[in-house]
Amino acid sequence: MTNLKRTAMRKLLLILALLFGVAGLKAQISTSQIEGKVLDNEGRPLSDVEVIIKNLETGLTRGTITTKTGTFHFFGLQPGKYELTALHIGYRKATATIELLVGQTGVVNFTLVPEAIELGAVEVVATAPAFELKRTDVSMPVRREQIVNLPLDTRNVMNLAALVPGIKYYAPIGGRALPEAGSLPPLRFIQLYVDGVEWKSYFNGNIVGIPQTGSPLPQEAVQEFRVVLNAFDPEYTRGTSYVISAVTQRGTNEFKSTAFANYRYKDLNARGPFQSVKPDYKRTQLGFSLSGPIVLDKLFFFASYELNNEKNYIDVVPGRPAYAPNIWDQYRGTFESPTKNHTGVLRLTYQYSSAHTFDLIWSTRYMDSKFYFGGTFAYTAGIYGKYHINSVLFKDTWVISRNAMNELTLHYLRWRHDEPLIQTGPAFIYPSISLGRGTFPIRLAEDHYRVVNKFTYNLSDFYGDHVFKTGFEVTRTTSAPWFPYYYYGQFVFNTDTSTLPRTATIGIGFSDPYSTNDAEGSLDGWTVGIFVQDRWNPTPNFTISLGFRWDADINTLNNKFKVRWADSTELTSKIPDEYFNRGDRKNDLNNFAPRISFNWDLLGTGKTILRGGYGIFYDRTPNFIAYFEQLYSKWGIYTFINPDTKDPDVLRQRILQGQGTIRPTVYLLNKRLATPFVRQLSIGIGQQITDNLALTIDYINNRADHLYVQTNANYYIPSQRKRAISDKYGDIYLWDTFGKAFYHGFLTNILYKSQKVTLQLSYTLSWSYSDFDGVTPPAFPFASSYKSQRSSADERHRFVLNWIVNLPFDFQFSGVGIFASPRPFNVIIGMDLNDNNFFGDDWPDGVRTKTLDWRKIRFWYKQVDIRLSKIVNFKGLRVAFVFDAFNIFNWFNAASYFDRMFDASGNPLANFGQPNSSYAPRYLQFGLRFLY
Repeated sequence: MTNLKRTAMRKLLLILALLFGVAGLKAQISTSQIEGKVLDNEGRPLSDVEVIIKNLETGLTRGTITTKTGTFHFFGLQPGKYELTALHIGYRKATATIELLVGQTGVVNFTLVPEAIELGAVEVVATAPAFELKRTDVSMPVRREQIVNLPLDTRNVMNLAALVPGIKYYAPIGGRALPEAGSLPPLRFIQLYVDGVEWKSYFNGNIVGIPQTGSPLPQEAVQEFRVVLNAFDPEYTRGTSYVISAVTQRGTNEFKSTAFANYRYKDLNARGPFQSVKPDYKRTQLGFSLSGPIVLDKLFFFASYELNNEKNYIDVVPGRPAYAPNIWDQYRGTFESPTKNHTGVLRLTYQYSSAHTFDLIWSTRYMDSKFYFGGTFAYTAGIYGKYHINSVLFKDTWVISRNAMNELTLHYLRWRHDEPLIQTGPAFIYPSISLGRGTFPIRLAEDHYRVVNKFTYNLSDFYGDHVFKTGFEVTRTTSAPWFPYYYYGQFVFNTDTSTLPRTATIGIGFSDPYSTNDAEGSLDGWTVGIFVQDRWNPTPNFTISLGFRWDADINTLNNKFKVRWADSTELTSKIPDEYFNRGDRKNDLNNFAPRISFNWDLLGTGKTILRGGYGIFYDRTPNFIAYFEQLYSKWGIYTFINPDTKDPDVLRQRILQGQGTIRPTVYLLNKRLATPFVRQLSIGIGQQITDNLALTIDYINNRADHLYVQTNANYYIPSQRKRAISDKYGDIYLWDTFGKAFYHGFLTNILYKSQKVTLQLSYTLSWSYSDFDGVTPPAFPFASSYKSQRSSADERHRFVLNWIVNLPFDFQFSGVGIFASPRPFNVIIGMDLNDNNFFGDDWPDGVRTKTLDWRKIRFWYKQVDIRLSKIVNFKGLRVAFVFDAFNIFNWFNAASYFDRMFDASGNPLANFGQPNSSYAPRYLQFGLRFLY
């Protein structure tokens, strides 16, 4: 071995040792990088060329030297505009500018011309690609120009993820929804990173604050974000459906200010399809942002605040039993659903030196709303939603040398969640309507304390160029839930005219049956994650990324808790021992996730890129199921079969008088719950067709396993009037992780960009299958009911077109059009044919869903939103007059259908298969935006 190779090998071993010894994290989640090469005028690589990069907005500069193969790298760059300069003795200076997107690898190549060659007045300028093709994952950025200029009803930037192929989004009345992807249940398998740290809840697996109820960040504060469907870089974790990585704006050397006001009222709305009278709708959106330098080139600030104040309305559409079609007309109607959502961001950036940059970011949100009714849920089944989120983040970006960089992040995330009932009292559940909800009110307090660090090192000329990344995160989490389930009682009726219920459920505390103190819970735990990655360029035209990640949640499932029933020989003799936690639950430490991906510049022009990858991606088992194990051990939930009362107090007295003979519901978790994960595979190609036009096509294949599901081991058998295991107990719910789901599809995107026009068309052709449907798995009594079928997420075709056109006289026309084929909807017979006292697992011919005819356009989801704006200048102040039209053609889009064919006695329900709610009708809006 030559001395050179020995030196390189020692260097590599030293770096690997350093990588594993440094506390690190998630690398390019919130930052970007630039790579390139420098050639002479004859195409030969130039080494030792000095390349200087300058952030044109903050003035920060860094430098590096090209390798023997003429390559160079800059990593850990904030998204924004940069100028690069290449300097070499005997050659003319060359410059290039590039605008980096979050998570992007920008490519800038220089060709230097010797000084002796006469160029006259010609400036030597490097070439930068017009399109982002050189990536290894399946992802797409949503750019600042789209965030600012496209019509966005609720100003929730997460909804713009709909522009990305593979993402599904629908515009409900009130606009409160989140995008979906793949075949996994919505909400619980998504991930949101804000400035590089996750905002995912440990309790419910959703995003903290549940953003389908409102925007998590001010629209003006989001610089851009990236949507990732197959994340092969190991710094990403816990987002098996999709990941959104958002970056907030930084202050710069230029003072900037914006303000806006949007107003909408009754006369600008179309009457909804289920409304007899147009409701008195009103909405006001207000906000501002300020940014600039406190000290030029050193200290910057950015501040933003937004208010969404809306008086919305939701339709209640009860079912119509054939024998009494008008029985529920008194509950039919349109009811007020007001919302106030406050969001704010304050960010300070201090460029201490070219080596250290410090960021301090505070994000806050407070929302107050009234919702969760509509369709077959009466107004009395609604809740008040009160959510308060605070995030405080401190980051130090340390450029150690030209080849090494470290990022240290400290993060505190606070979530307060309160959902009381609109009307307290018992819930009455009929086949055609639900009057009340037995599982509310609820409260939750959750806190995250997180340390995240990453280390990046560039090793050149060692069998090609390498960018090594490594790191880990440590998070401490605490949760204090309070879910006094069925405290007010819930009564379920066989028919819409039944006078007495089929079943009744009541919840009381074991120590104090007249208060809800026993429903208070306490959960805490730790999360650790570590990754290592080598992004290797063995040749200039080929990149391969080899990575590995390991994650573990420690004690987040209440490992040390001993269930109340662990010493019951009657139960332990009939239920496997692994369901009885005696304080010995094991942590799932087997979450090893290898990932490999590549891209190949087929022709060496940077315009035809083949890419692909394979990896394992772990998510999280939310600890709400561990709380329920704790809750049901001290909060008794009793179910009565055929009670002769509708009074919850009578049920409570019966329990107290017969204690010891009437047993409550039991809730048990497998002590070895596995962590949900997805095997991700993709292959795709990107082609720049012209200077203004690019096409990408990706095939993705995702197989999910270890999804958490529940069965009922002690279901009631109506025909025998007894329970399956013991009449001394109620339902016995067993949680396990044997659920599966499968998704594959072709994702196509066409992007046209010129100075005046940006036009983007995405098309998704996909297939979805799963063992179950819904946000929370139903408690099927039989494990055999969980079987793979076409899921309600199986939307075969989706077309999304968005455009921004700059017109003469400072007019601009933009819009988004979505056309999606109909999805199946869930159906049930409703007669308990399999004799297990549960209606949700009796399906016609064993098929869980009903599919509408995709060839009929009336069943398609159709939505076209447009914006027309005009900018007027007043001595440096620019005012944009904005007109928005949402669903401009006022197409009817069904949001849900009556899914039950018969009531429990076999009486047909007349409107089975008919819509019972709709997505938003046409809304018009006027607004102003001020820019200075």
